[in-house]
Amino acid sequence: MLQIEINGKKKNIPSDWSEMTLDYYCGIYQILQKYNRTEEQEKTDEGKDLLKFFFTQEVKMYNELFSYMTGLSSKDVKKVSKSDIDEVVSLLDVMLVDYQQKE
Repeated sequence: MLQIEINGKKKNIPSDWSEMTLDYYCGIYQILQKYNRTEEQEKTDEGKDLLKFFFTQEVKMYNELFSYMTGLSSKDVKKVSKSDIDEVVSLLDVMLVDYQQKE
């Protein structure tokens, strides 16, 4: 469990599957699915330069995940540095890689 302090309050953030509740996982999953692109969207955008769009979507998704993981409002998340957000959200990357390797 990763423990971080925000505004003088300690927050515990799961850093392993065994620390995650089903409810917590479902919340993370819903956010990730919201930013998943469909095959139809992929076909429509074929050949277009979407680098800026993807970067913007990634920032939005990371902010939303950070808000969910910490309980901060989206307004307060905007006050947090991108590097801090990336560090916390990177925990999910590690867990998702672990999950994919175990299949």
